[in-house]
Amino acid sequence: MNDMISIYKPDELSMDLFYSILKLRADVFIAEQRSCCPDIDGRDLDAGTVHLVVAEDGKVLSTVRIMDIDSCAPRIGRVATATEARGRGLAGGTHATCRGPVRPGCSDPA
Repeated sequence: MNDMISIYKPDELSMDLFYSILKLRADVFIAEQRSCCPDIDGRDLDAGTVHLVVAEDGKVLSTVRIMDIDSCAPRIGRVATATEARGRGLAGGTHATCRGPVRPGCSDPA
């Protein structure tokens, strides 16, 4: 599963990939969950942010945004999986990747 997960810094995202990430999040958070909170909050392109993406045949199936990646307390958020891809363990796989090696000098809170 982990070989399907790609990690992107903001400057590594193509416009098409970034659009696909935002489209998936809009489909899940706005259309499906009817969230009234704005998804686009200006943090997607911050230097300390990374995006984990699971794609298949060019389609983004699952995504996670991690902010403050270089801190001892990175923040995991914006977890979204396409309806047709649910039940395959994609979000769990990205979450496991998020909990990768702890930055030197930091203790693992788990």
